[in-house]
Amino acid sequence: MVGDLIDFMKTKSSFQFAFLNALARRWFQRGGFLVSLAWLAAGSNALAEAPVAAVTVTPDSAFQAMFESYGNDNTLLDDWTGADGALSVLLPDGRVVWDFSDTFLGFVNRDNSRPPGQPFINNSMIVQDSGALVQTLHGGTAQSPTSLIIPVDQNAWYWVGDMTVEGDRLRVFVMEFMRTGPGPFDFQWVSNAIASFILPDLTLEDVVPTHGENNVMYGAALLEEGGYTYIYGTEDVSGTEKYLHIARATAGNLFGAWEFYTGTGWSSDPTASARLLRGVGNGFGVT
Repeated sequence: MVGDLIDFMKTKSSFQFAFLNALARRWFQRGGFLVSLAWLAAGSNALAEAPVAAVTVTPDSAFQAMFESYGNDNTLLDDWTGADGALSVLLPDGRVVWDFSDTFLGFVNRDNSRPPGQPFINNSMIVQDSGALVQTLHGGTAQSPTSLIIPVDQNAWYWVGDMTVEGDRLRVFVMEFMRTGPGPFDFQWVSNAIASFILPDLTLEDVVPTHGENNVMYGAALLEEGGYTYIYGTEDVSGTEKYLHIARATAGNLFGAWEFYTGTGWSSDPTASARLLRGVGNGFGVT
């Protein structure tokens, strides 16, 4: 049986970032979004070093049961049994798509373990319909599944970011990684891209490179507000030194021109993007 949902899904937000984003959202509603971002840039170092307040986490029993029942069902042996990542988007027809990075498929034993040799892929999706998980999307075949989205370089792989719907297309941010050695953590980020899926069938159409200047992994989170899609990214200097960056595009046009927040305003120059907050993760939530 699949264990607690939190055991196989990465935490996507922190109290500190949630507080800062809530403040930014309030300023946006008052017409002062740039002011709040300037405050964020000016105060980021002090806030990153400040003690983090304690929070209380309550399990969501409905979501827990939904994922457990789906992951533990051995009717199909090429469907999802656990993964990390866990981002979702509402489709125009009312369905919900969840995307995941590293994903286990296959059989689950009655004692909650997996037999050796179960399929393991680098990204996948689940379709949710009417309160139930109904389909796992992956590449390859049922007998030999592969990642849903695969780079041209067969020695690389994609991990997925946030998603949004633009007309009859689902846009999914993906980050390409490549191995640098034999160890489990010997890998590095290579580039960013946007994968497009045709709706309503969720057929993969193409994967198009996108911005990654200043070594920023854009697409960790998206926020649609005031005629723009705000694109949050992480500059991963090292395993412990990471910075938040923000870009934006006109709503519904991720393949159009982007602007990058400089700390005081917006610029068309991607190299002018400012480090806004130190200590963020590679994945986080924006509300």
